[in-house]
Amino acid sequence: MKKIRLLIVDDDDDYMILMRDILEESGLSFEIDEVNTSQAALESLKRSKYDCVVIDYLIPGISGLEVMKMARGLEMQTPFIIFSGFGDAELAEELIKQGAADFISKDELNLDVLQYKINAVISEELSDEVQLAEVQIKNITIGELMSSPQSRTNFQSFV
Repeated sequence: MKKIRLLIVDDDDDYMILMRDILEESGLSFEIDEVNTSQAALESLKRSKYDCVVIDYLIPGISGLEVMKMARGLEMQTPFIIFSGFGDAELAEELIKQGAADFISKDELNLDVLQYKINAVISEELSDEVQLAEVQIKNITIGELMSSPQSRTNFQSFV
């Protein structure tokens, strides 16, 4: 099975680690790179080819939207899923108009949403063997996992 090459960009290390852990425990096969600034994201995009970028809207340096626009200026067509803890329907609509493949609010993000949206934006580029149809998904938000004092030790019970 082909691994899905994914770049995660977030300045919150705990959140980024949790997203990686969730994706690694999912039924899909990922190869994940993580960075925490817009500059590091641009450097990674220049060095490597990704199937998808999952990027925070508000990161140090320039916004996730600006990183996407700069990547487009370099003729990179990698789909970007932008997420934010401060987003709403208006922001989502504007980001998609600007070229984002999708938007996820951190408050509403759960395992099935994350996996579904990644699968949806890459499904045309990858073979059927990595499609989501056969993946078992848990319905718990990342916020719920992060707010639990035992979230890291009890992580395995959620996935």
